[in-house]
Amino acid sequence: MNNQKIFNEHLERYEKLRMPIDDFFAEYKNREKLSKLLEYWLYSLLVLETTYDKKGLEMFLKSEIGSVLRFSYQYEFEVQYPTGKKEDCLSKIYSIFFVFQNLLEKIELPGSNILAFTSKIKYKMINTAVENISLQIDEQRKINLIVMLEEYFPSKDKFDYKYLLELKLPNVFFSKKIKSINPKKIKLIGAAHTFMDFMGYEKLLIIDRPIVMKGRQHGGGYDIFKDDFYTIFEQELCDEFIGWGFSKHNQKQFRFKNKLEDLDSLFNKTQRRIIWLERPTYPGVMELMNLGQYLQFKCKKVVSYISNELRLAGFDFFSIPYPISLRSNDYSGLRGSLLDEKKSGEEQICKNDIVIFDNCCSTLTHFCIENDVLFLIIINKSSLDFLSERAREWLLLLRENHLVFFEDEEGLLAQSIKNLHGQDQNIPLDVHKYHRRLFF
Repeated sequence: MNNQKIFNEHLERYEKLRMPIDDFFAEYKNREKLSKLLEYWLYSLLVLETTYDKKGLEMFLKSEIGSVLRFSYQYEFEVQYPTGKKEDCLSKIYSIFFVFQNLLEKIELPGSNILAFTSKIKYKMINTAVENISLQIDEQRKINLIVMLEEYFPSKDKFDYKYLLELKLPNVFFSKKIKSINPKKIKLIGAAHTFMDFMGYEKLLIIDRPIVMKGRQHGGGYDIFKDDFYTIFEQELCDEFIGWGFSKHNQKQFRFKNKLEDLDSLFNKTQRRIIWLERPTYPGVMELMNLGQYLQFKCKKVVSYISNELRLAGFDFFSIPYPISLRSNDYSGLRGSLLDEKKSGEEQICKNDIVIFDNCCSTLTHFCIENDVLFLIIINKSSLDFLSERAREWLLLLRENHLVFFEDEEGLLAQSIKNLHGQDQNIPLDVHKYHRRLFF
């Protein structure tokens, strides 16, 4: 499948709707963000249909999930997500609390950097309140919008897209504005993709107050690949986006602490370990949304290559897989000894370990960089063509220092592991300096 071709098809379909949709949201304070979110939702339907055909659309219709991406994990891997509004004895209290929240001028979303204990309590209360807000549906607006959106879908197709829209179109797009007694702007900080999950946070966009969205990177992979359409939509929902190093605007990440602060976990007390950090399952819709990452996450040759090279190197090694719901079957029969599965990866990696990544976009590469932990990256050569300019420069520097390998370089990874296993030095000096410049 050609991801650029599908995206161009979306743009061609959506272009004739752009002005009518902008006019539809004209009276809303955050009309640009609502229009962009609706555009993403339509694009995601096109991706879903292209990936899973009509059967996928029919299954999506029957599901209780509003997000195509979340649905794809359920459809392919039977991952279960919470759906809809929480119903418990505190729901009304949380909804009442939203009135007070409406007086606030700063709200932290998932993905923001929340450290203080009081901030965490406030965050939990506010976000639970947001999830439980009831919307006032405007049925006439829904009818009008559906008539408009039918133009996005092919008229000759036998599939009942009108029924799809009636059943699955998120309520936020045809609900009445949420009134506010405070006219001042609300500053949202965190991950804008929380809107794209359609789990409740999107309701903030119809508050009758202007929203300024400061998006923050919250995991690995941002701006590493070209034509990452999912990230493009997420960033276009932001007034400002702050990455961890590969983006246009960046700040040092604060998700991971430097283990120098914790001397007990600084060094493994026995020997230098080799740890293979696995990638998760990855649904088919991402082939169209982010082809470069999809190619890396689906390349079984890389997994086989690493397994063979570790066996050739002759050292015992450990594996850190994802939790069961996201665990990939690509590693079956190839894993080393498992570490404590109750602990996160960053809790288990020590200063003198050698960490192996089979992709270049793992969140834990940032942990290793923060702590000067030696890591090796093995990727399929074909994915190089999809790297952003800055990510390509980074990987080529690592490769010059024998820290990046391709899936067809027989014996080279094994030899590198043998050489590094007996050394005390971790990161080569020029790599260390580059990391300080790019990520700090």
